[in-house]
Amino acid sequence: MLRSHLVPGEVFFGHGVRLAIAITIATAITFFIDQPHDYWLPMTVAWMAKPDLGGTVGRVSLRVGGTLAGVALCAAVFAMGDPGSGVLVALVAVGSLLALAFMAVNYAVAVGGVTIIVLTLFASLGQSMTDNIVLRVVATLAAAGLTVAISMVRPHRGGGSVSRALADTVEAMAAYMATLDAVRHGDAPASDLDTARRQVLVERTRAEAAVAAAEHEPGRYRLHPTQARLLLDELVAAAAFLLAGELLTTDLPVDGSAVGVTDRPVATHGPVSLVDLSRRLAALDDGGDFRRQCTPDDSWLHGHIASAHHLLDELDGGVPVR
Repeated sequence: MLRSHLVPGEVFFGHGVRLAIAITIATAITFFIDQPHDYWLPMTVAWMAKPDLGGTVGRVSLRVGGTLAGVALCAAVFAMGDPGSGVLVALVAVGSLLALAFMAVNYAVAVGGVTIIVLTLFASLGQSMTDNIVLRVVATLAAAGLTVAISMVRPHRGGGSVSRALADTVEAMAAYMATLDAVRHGDAPASDLDTARRQVLVERTRAEAAVAAAEHEPGRYRLHPTQARLLLDELVAAAAFLLAGELLTTDLPVDGSAVGVTDRPVATHGPVSLVDLSRRLAALDDGGDFRRQCTPDDSWLHGHIASAHHLLDELDGGVPVR
């Protein structure tokens, strides 16, 4: 299992190399700076680093935010005077609750809880809260800068494939729509719908991950992450209409009149406009011509597809080809 990842260019191989370099540098720094809690710097680097650039930047943001929040709470409590043992116990209890309750769902809140626990326990041993707060903040910020800097060395950009991921989602939707039409006309078995529907969900999940990564990764994109998010939302809405059309009734007419919003056949423009949308998204990766080559109508489903086309039209002032 591990051996399969020991290949240059593989995601986890690159992550391992970058992480080793970052921790080595962090540890070396602690040798030249004689300060208490010197392990905080390399330990924080290890907790922040992720295989992809977007994950690393997001993790760093949460770590810094959580640390500053925990530091602020401790500073506020100790600013009111020397707390007694009861206050210290309460702080540790609050920190433990936050850390345990939120570790799996909100990393920033969990980090805030851990920060409260650590600073409070050291204060109970007689160490200066002020000194430890300064050390904690400096170590966190230094680790954040080092981690982000190292992650920029031959980074794995999860958002780099956002256009391709969206194109794959559109292709899966076109196949789903074509399969739905074929099943309703008796040209394909109903079991084909399960495969087509599952593929839409798989590609949609991949697209969501790619867009989320792009939203956190620094850099320039021809399809800005904000535009990618809007486009994905339109695709999700269109897919929901398709799924609703399938689930309402097995006798749902192809024209979609059962949902009371259109009398235009689904198959007339649907696959064509979706295939064209997929082509346009794929063209963004290679710098090709991504102008429209068809015009979606304004029916119950195609309005969302048209909105997606309009988003691409706005990128370079593109106009549809007639």
